[in-house]
Amino acid sequence: MSDHPQAALTSKPVLVRIEAARCALYYRYVRLEILVHAEGDPLAVRNMLQCRLMFDGTPPQSFHYSKLHEGGEHELVLDAMVDPDRFPQAGLLEVTLGDQRRDMSLTDFAAYACHRNTSGSLGWSSLIEYVNAFVAETPDRRPRLLDLGGRRFIGGTYADDLAQCDLTVFDIIEDEHVDVVGDAHEIGKYFPSEHFDFVMSASVFEHLLMPWKAVLELNKVMRTGGYCYVHTHQTLGMHELPWDFWRYSDTVWPSLFNARTGFEIVRTGLGQFMQLVTVGWAERYRGAENSGGFECSGVLVRKTGPSDLSWDVGLGELIGTSYPTR
Repeated sequence: MSDHPQAALTSKPVLVRIEAARCALYYRYVRLEILVHAEGDPLAVRNMLQCRLMFDGTPPQSFHYSKLHEGGEHELVLDAMVDPDRFPQAGLLEVTLGDQRRDMSLTDFAAYACHRNTSGSLGWSSLIEYVNAFVAETPDRRPRLLDLGGRRFIGGTYADDLAQCDLTVFDIIEDEHVDVVGDAHEIGKYFPSEHFDFVMSASVFEHLLMPWKAVLELNKVMRTGGYCYVHTHQTLGMHELPWDFWRYSDTVWPSLFNARTGFEIVRTGLGQFMQLVTVGWAERYRGAENSGGFECSGVLVRKTGPSDLSWDVGLGELIGTSYPTR
C-alpha cells in the first residue's frame, strides 16, 4: 500500500503502488478488487500483472482477471473460496509485475477498502467542528448537547469528543447511561424551549415511526442557530423489530429539514456501499448483485427559527407495539 518514487519510463514496466478498492465476503466466497498503478506500456503491464491470495502459505481455490481503466490504471479482480473463520486474519495478498512484488495482509486490505468506501459519509466530526467553534467563541458557557437515542454509544466512540459539553442522553429505553427516558416524538415535553446548542442522533431515525414529528419536536428544544447531526441508514438489514420503519437516501433530507420545519441543511453524505443479493434467483434478478445502496446516510442541519407546523398525532394512536428492549 505504500508509495514508491516515480521511476522513469523504460522498456520494463515498473510497479508503483497498489490500492484496496473492495473486499467483500459472502459466506465462503470472497471478492477482492485491487487498483494497481504501474509505469510502462499498458498492454505489457496487463500481460505481466498477477495476483495471488495466500492463507498460511497455501493458496485457496481462486481465479483473477484484470481490467484497464482510462488513464492507465489497472484493476485486478480476484475471486476465491476461503475459510470464513480464518478471514481476514490469516490471509496475505501478493501482487506481482514480472520480478516485482507487493504484499499486503488481508486484514490491512479489508481495513483500507472499508475506509475507502466510507470516505463519502458524513461523520460525527462534522458536528464537532461547530462544537469546537462554540467553545472558542463562548468560553464562559459550556455547550448543551442532546444525544437522542444514545444509550449504546455513550462511553465509547464519542466520550472524548463530548467532554467539553454538558451532555444529556435521551432514550426510549432506561439504561445506566440514559439521563431522561421518553419518546422522541414528544421530546418537547421533557425540556425547555431553546435549550440545546447541539443535537446528535446515531442510528435512531430509522426507528422513528413519524420522523417529521420528531423533527418538529427537536425544533422546539434547540436554540436558534444551533446544529443537529443525524446519522442513519439507507441500506441495511431489518433490525430492532418490530420498530424498524424507514431508510433514508441523501436526497430525502429536505422533506424533513426545511424552512417550514425551521431548519437549513448544511451538508449531507452517504458512505459504505452495500450490494444486494437475492436468496431466490430468477432471470429478473440477473445483475442485481451489481446494484445496492449505502449503509450510512447522514445530514448536518442548522436551526434557523421556530416552525409554525404541528403534527398532533400520538404514537399510541398508530401502533400498539413497544420498542424491543433487547
